[in-house]
Amino acid sequence: MPRVSATRAPNCIRAADITPNRAWQSRVRGLWRRFVLQKPPLSRDGDWSAYYDAAEADAAWQWPIIDPYLKGSPKPDLSIVLDFACGRGRIAERFADFSGKLICTDMSVDAIEACRRRFAGNPNVECLVNGNGSIPVPSGSVTFLYSWDAMVHFNCSELEEYFVEFKRVLKTDGLALIHHSNYAALSSVARPWTENPGSRAYVSAEDVRRIGEKYGFSIVSQRVMDWSEANLDCITVLKNR
Repeated sequence: MPRVSATRAPNCIRAADITPNRAWQSRVRGLWRRFVLQKPPLSRDGDWSAYYDAAEADAAWQWPIIDPYLKGSPKPDLSIVLDFACGRGRIAERFADFSGKLICTDMSVDAIEACRRRFAGNPNVECLVNGNGSIPVPSGSVTFLYSWDAMVHFNCSELEEYFVEFKRVLKTDGLALIHHSNYAALSSVARPWTENPGSRAYVSAEDVRRIGEKYGFSIVSQRVMDWSEANLDCITVLKNR
């Protein structure tokens, strides 16, 4: 289970040590070497099947990072939950157990078909293919939105595009939990996401704070965390005003 200790840093809460135990650390580094160092770079719409297969087991150590956000203050309303860029639903499977309704969206038709098979016995789960820059749900219909281990690859312009949609679909006072890159805080060299550690986009916690405020969100919290490298990622919680 991850160990978390946080200290105050400018514009964010810094998790100085949020890493799995040694066995999980070894697995994360192994996956990173396999998919970043040894494999050709994936395109956003490429074949992520091998990644999805390997990532299934990672929900076991990733869920304890997410779970405290669901029990803390402010506590999210889980009546209608949206999983954006859900992949094959490894995190959605956890949410399906206690969400009133869960909507899984992804641009990948294959991923959504896998989710439909996965959740075939769950009448409270709906799986939808989203468009480029659009989410196929009614305005103001979602009480809680999250995106996990997906928007780490989204650059600032792509984040802006989808934050507009997040603003539209969330109810007033609805919360969003976004897992995104913090790589721009670690490097002064802007490169394509496929060339960066962990295939992270050139985005920082401060970039996401700025984008969120630009599109009418309050920033509830930010937590920088280790992934394949120290401080590589960040979790930002937004509140729709």
